[in-house]
Amino acid sequence: MKICKRRLSVSYPRSLHLSDGITFFIHLIYVPQVKLILPRDMSKSKARGYYVERKLVQLLSKKEGNYVFRIPVSGSRAPIKLDTAFPDIFLVNNREDRIVAFEVKGTSRRKIKVRKEQIAKLARFLEPFKKYKNREAVVAVWFFKRNKWVFKLVDTGLLCEDLIISDDEESTWFP
Repeated sequence: MKICKRRLSVSYPRSLHLSDGITFFIHLIYVPQVKLILPRDMSKSKARGYYVERKLVQLLSKKEGNYVFRIPVSGSRAPIKLDTAFPDIFLVNNREDRIVAFEVKGTSRRKIKVRKEQIAKLARFLEPFKKYKNREAVVAVWFFKRNKWVFKLVDTGLLCEDLIISDDEESTWFP
């Protein structure tokens, strides 16, 4: 039996300038085609959430000019009333002068409820990005049984109640 040792990933430090004075420092990691193996202690719901977020990142990254970032611990342990709130995913397109914050959900049911606190989190994240002409908060839901995305553009000024999204609704935002 031959054991093959090779380097599985290569890290590239990069910085992304979003607007005047705002810079994100990131590490882009190239990983060759390797089957994704989730940790055994990861719950099924977290694994499904991870899958749905990665699926959305791949969809949004197809458009030229889009910079898409998944924030892994966006809502897992952050208090709801925390001043620094992060979305599950955010997209920046400097050509279109646009920033979009996403709350991502995945369900095998026909309907899902998104709490108003989760939508408020998107509004708090978008607040400092006033330089962008288009600042959008979007709830993205993947319905497993229908194999379908539903995107709902949310008016962040009207945060009075929870949002219920069903699989027969049409999207109000398009990637």
